[in-house]
Parts: sequence; structure tokens; C-alpha cells
Amino acid sequence: MNLGAPGALTLFVTLSDPERAFCASRGGVEGFPFSRALVILLLTLFFLERSTSMKRLSAMVIFVLLCSLLLASCGKTSEQKQMESDLNKRVMQLHDSGMAKMRQAQALDAQLDSAKALHDSLAAKFPKNAAGHSGDDIAQAKGKIESAQAAMHAWMSTHKPYDPEAKHDEVMAKLNADVQELTNQATQFDKAITDATGTVENHRKFASELLAKPSKKGKK
Repeated sequence: MNLGAPGALTLFVTLSDPERAFCASRGGVEGFPFSRALVILLLTLFFLERSTSMKRLSAMVIFVLLCSLLLASCGKTSEQKQMESDLNKRVMQLHDSGMAKMRQAQALDAQLDSAKALHDSLAAKFPKNAAGHSGDDIAQAKGKIESAQAAMHAWMSTHKPYDPEAKHDEVMAKLNADVQELTNQATQFDKAITDATGTVENHRKFASELLAKPSKKGKK
């Protein structure tokens, strides 16, 4: 079907966003100035409608070249690719750091269990001396660790790997969201680890002091 210059112009102009619509169909975003290639292409179509057969042949060659240029205009620029690559590396670094924090938190969680068992044992053996010393802080510390771990697991369950073929603006939005989420998780893990470490040390100190009292009495 011979669409003609007026028809082609109407087709492109009626699109609310011709550049995004066209490039979306190609699975990319603009690289070479799309609007410039589009204007040249429309002018070529206009010329084809009013040219002689010889001129029309030359114009057809130009038309084919411009079509190729127009399609190529939808590739990502090297700068955009580098931005995506750098941000994806940042996400991976934060993820690796988060996993290390999770392992540290898991080790502390086991120490909290041991501290709770020791606390209950001492409270049963020395009820008077252990009076007023609660194990509630252990439960609170474990709760913070569990919350941090749950946040990491939730992110990993919905995380999708970086797709270099996706649109640049969508890729950057997703990667920036990942950076923000992982940064928040790192802060959450740091607080949980600090709190758990302090709780474990406090109960160790209490147990040491409590167990030292009977031995001192035995020496007298």
C-alpha cells in the first residue's frame, strides 16, 4: 500500500510519543537523535512522491539507508550502558555485603539462644541473686535479627537480575530502587548486630559475676 508523505506524517504525528512508541517496538531507547532521522525520512517520502523515475531510484536508496539509520537510533548509548553497568555492580556489592551481615547475624542469633539457656539455668539455681535480671532483652535482640533477615529474604524472592535489553529509564529506576532497599537493609542489620552483640556481652558478664559469688563464699 502506498501510504504517501501525508499519510506517513499523519501516522507518526498522531502517536502521542512517536520516539518512545517506535523504540519500544524495537525493545530499546533512543541513541542517535531519533527526531532528526525521522524528519529526514519524512522529507524523503515527500520527495519520492514528486520525483521522476531516475530521481526516484536515488531517493529509494536514500530511503533504505535512512530506514536503517532510524532503526539503529533505538540502541542504547555507550554512556547509558556504562551507567547501568556501574549501578548494577553497586547492587551486587550491597547484596554481597548484606549476605555477610546476615551470616554474622545468624551466628549472633545462636549466641543469643545460648545466653537465654544460661540465663534460665542461673535463674533457676540462684533465684535470689538472679532476681531483677530479665531475659527479655534477648528476645528483643532476636526479633531485630529476624526482621532484618526477613527483609533480605523478601527482597531476594522478588529480585530480578539486571536485563541489559530493557529500556534505560526502567533499568535505572529498578537498580536505584534496589540500591535504596539494600542500603536500608544494611542499616537494619547493623543495628540488629550491634544490639545482639551488646546483649550477649551483658549476659555473659552477669553470668560470670553470678557464678563467682558462690565460689567466693566457699573459700571463706
